[in-house]
Amino acid sequence: MNKFVITTDYTCDIDNQFFEDNNIVRVVMPVSIDGVEYDLESTKISPKELYDKMRAGATCKTSQVNQFDAITKFNNILNEGNDILHLCFSSGVSSTFENFASTVNELKKKFPNNKVIVIDTLCGSGALGIMLYDCVKMQKEGKSIDEIAEYCENNKLCYSHYYVVQDLAHLKKGGRINAIEATIGTILGIKPVLSLDYSGKINVVSKVRGSKKAFKAMIDMVMKNIIIPNNDFLIMAHSDCLEDAIDIGKVLAERTGLEVKYCDLTCLIGAHVGPNTVAVFFKGHERQGQQSLILPFPAQ
Repeated sequence: MNKFVITTDYTCDIDNQFFEDNNIVRVVMPVSIDGVEYDLESTKISPKELYDKMRAGATCKTSQVNQFDAITKFNNILNEGNDILHLCFSSGVSSTFENFASTVNELKKKFPNNKVIVIDTLCGSGALGIMLYDCVKMQKEGKSIDEIAEYCENNKLCYSHYYVVQDLAHLKKGGRINAIEATIGTILGIKPVLSLDYSGKINVVSKVRGSKKAFKAMIDMVMKNIIIPNNDFLIMAHSDCLEDAIDIGKVLAERTGLEVKYCDLTCLIGAHVGPNTVAVFFKGHERQGQQSLILPFPAQ
């Protein structure tokens, strides 16, 4: 049985020390800011820089996974005799998983005795980070690549995401809501709570007026859906609003008894949700069908 390496991409959020301590290989997915491209690896931009630029009106775009980078990194791993388990960003919001098909087919021809397993995690950001943590933990416990892949397929819908977005303009730019919804929602002071549904797509699951009510709604959703014993910790990610994240994190730590880890929201996600977004990730009940709510008519 070959040794195997667990890889992911730059949409995965967990504290940077975890990536370093476990030698995690990440595949490049560039972000473009006013036409200047950053691959977040050789050409970097900090989350703080990104969000300051967005506040100043910068136009941000993200790209699919860099195929050349993926092939190069995977080749290096396979040449060393290792198999690969890759945790891919949700197919519900990106075609990255589909794009990996041609890459994997090429590699299988070149390395017929090695396994390359790509998981459509239906997750992103901190939920993908927690899945990565779980996979690394199982690997250290001696689980095989097939056992871990089977776990991911059977449990990926138990990884939960909740975001509170402050500025609807960024959702409009990304096509998540239309111009009328964004305008009316802004006038009414609506702060939507977003989640990922059973197909890995972004949905609006709550719509309230004001940040405090939105934060409360998010906390209530966490407490309704979390299965506390299944979690080693929660992840709170934020786009340059650490104080908000800490305020929410303190409440969740008290109510769940779990450690809360804080990290920056990856630039690839932040480019779509904008500055001052706060998000929480954990393991809970399996995601079911969730109907998206129309923004201009807040529930409370």
